[in-house]
Amino acid sequence: MLAILRRSLDTWPVRLFFLALVAAFIFWGVAARINLTGGIPPVARVAGHKIELAQVQQAYQQQLQRIQASLPQGEQPNAAIRKALAAQVIDQLITATAMDTAIGDLGVVVPAPALQQAIWSIPAFHGPSGQFDPATFQSVLDRNNISQAQFLGLMRGQLARTQFFGALRAGIVSPDVLTNIVYRYRGESRIADAVSVTTASQPAPPAPTPAQLQRWYADHPADYRAPEYRRIRAVVLSPQTLAGKIKVSEADIAAEFKREAASLATAGQRSVELVTAPDAAKATAIAQAWKAGADWSAVQALARKEGAVALALTNAARGAFPSPALADAAFAASQGVVTGPIPLASGSAVLRVTQVTHAVEPTLASLHDAIRQALIARRAADLMDARASKVDDLLAGGAALASLPAGLGLGAVQGTLDAQGMTPEGKPAPIPADQALRQALVDAAFRAKPGDPPRLIDGPQTPNGGSSGYFALEVRAITPAKEKPFATVAQQVAADWTQNELRHAAETVAAGLMTAVNGGVTMSEAAAKAGLTVTRLPAVTRVAPAPGFPPTLLNPLFATREGKATMAATPDGFVVAQLVALHDPDPAKHPAELATLRQQIAGTIDTDLETLVTQALRQRGKPVVNQAQLATVAAVGP
Repeated sequence: MLAILRRSLDTWPVRLFFLALVAAFIFWGVAARINLTGGIPPVARVAGHKIELAQVQQAYQQQLQRIQASLPQGEQPNAAIRKALAAQVIDQLITATAMDTAIGDLGVVVPAPALQQAIWSIPAFHGPSGQFDPATFQSVLDRNNISQAQFLGLMRGQLARTQFFGALRAGIVSPDVLTNIVYRYRGESRIADAVSVTTASQPAPPAPTPAQLQRWYADHPADYRAPEYRRIRAVVLSPQTLAGKIKVSEADIAAEFKREAASLATAGQRSVELVTAPDAAKATAIAQAWKAGADWSAVQALARKEGAVALALTNAARGAFPSPALADAAFAASQGVVTGPIPLASGSAVLRVTQVTHAVEPTLASLHDAIRQALIARRAADLMDARASKVDDLLAGGAALASLPAGLGLGAVQGTLDAQGMTPEGKPAPIPADQALRQALVDAAFRAKPGDPPRLIDGPQTPNGGSSGYFALEVRAITPAKEKPFATVAQQVAADWTQNELRHAAETVAAGLMTAVNGGVTMSEAAAKAGLTVTRLPAVTRVAPAPGFPPTLLNPLFATREGKATMAATPDGFVVAQLVALHDPDPAKHPAELATLRQQIAGTIDTDLETLVTQALRQRGKPVVNQAQLATVAAVGP
């Protein structure tokens, strides 16, 4: 057979066949090369822009690394987590691209000095001196696997969005109609007569039979179950463990106060009612009516009639006023006095100051302790990151937790705890960390397995973007959760059964009392028949329960009509209450409270507006996601 094949190689048909085969391979290879290098479709398109696969993969890997850092050694996110993470990443990129495109079309730009100042003010980038430190900056970026160019782009986009939404929010106020409705809703108070029916006042039930106790025990297994415990050894590196090693001198405190005094000062503010008119004559007419006693509602109506604009500013600093002339007039005016007309570049204005907040200049004495603690926390955070690198290197080299050097400022933890961080004695485990880092350590302990080598885990971020701390742990032993034998909990079972019977009896009495009152019997008569006492409860509002008022009664009472009764459970039994009076407040009599509420509602409107605009710009960009390409992102390994 081989001889026949060799002889056929010299024939022209075979030569032509091999030439065709070579040409096919050449064509296929070149085509594949072109497809691999220039034909990769984008993962998504939005607002005329492509979101390329490489961009999504990089963002996905950064997020994946953060998730992996919180998992035990050797454990990887499952397929469902990867898929959800990929969907979250592309959603964020689509929103950011749509927003940046829309903002760029409006001509919003971020000057280089503003970008630089914003970066320099981030505490995570400050060095031991408390100022921006390039080495610290680069170290933070390296730990987060992000280049300087990428970070600058992210910051520039964030600052542009801040400018954009700041312009949208300018001048937002809560309408008087809305403010008054909310004020009345929150300020409505109700008074009720109440009767307390306690379990302690009920007659003792007959002694339970053994069968009843066994059935109660079988029906409530979770009440008689010992939780899973884990015996762990851990080290914690946190600001709390390092604080004692940080020295702060009086000169340091004085220098920090001098550096931050201007930003710590509270600027003066004014709340004003303001009318801007197209000309001086109309402004004069409005001012005369206002000075003659017209209230703000009447002034607003007159302003609309004259083609003027009326608005209220709450706790506004100088920069919040539409013009320097208005700011000067507002800060020079006395509270409650109508001022104007005030000449403007276009038209005239009239205003009345409704509230004055004076500027407050801080003193070193008043801020001494706060500055000292802030400096300690800042320097501890800087020192913590440096120490974390050393600990990480030691653990990667195979060092045991018990052998780590004492001079690193580590807090040692050793003992037994449950999934809530409680010891078998029912006390919180002594972990030297804030609540977030403490919970992260406990969660990691219950994900780890005995024998997993310890590795350094970065804890949750603090509100300013820094790390709350680091920890490493190993699980020494696991005590599984188990049901306690009946014999060991028999007394507790009997007490629980008896308490349940007493509570059921109290509920029956309370329900009968409520039914009687709603049937027409007076509260006094119904209570006297049951041998109980009526008590007048203090007036209460929806948002401010009064001392002595049962919290569980609040919602039922505000859902009850006047004269009717309702009931609610309490820790020691039940309470029955009859609504005897309600009071609807007058907003006009409480201008200060109304002004505060108006500001709160305006803040809520700000938040809702930002959400709605973001959603609208995203929808306008008509995003399209290539699900097949997105699936390849989630399939990429770490």
